[in-house]
Amino acid sequence: FNSCTQIRKCHRHYPEQIAQESWVVIKGKVKCKFYDIDDTLIAEPILYPGDASFTLYGGHTYEILEEDTIVYEYKTGPYEGQQLDKTFI
Repeated sequence: FNSCTQIRKCHRHYPEQIAQESWVVIKGKVKCKFYDIDDTLIAEPILYPGDASFTLYGGHTYEILEEDTIVYEYKTGPYEGQQLDKTFI
């Protein structure tokens, strides 16, 4: 995502998948939203270049705050499709 104010759908991964999703901000600025396992919003930090986020349980998403933002996102696998991987909040 590299367009300002682009927001990803908030989601959480199914616990059976043990899917750890992580982000590293390479350039720009993003606002993260982290949710508890009951979908309660618990934190909204701003990440800057060099900052990283590591999540295992609970929900998460981020919003691009600056043009030309670059975020490196990675998740443990295997990925067997959205229906077996995550649910949207």
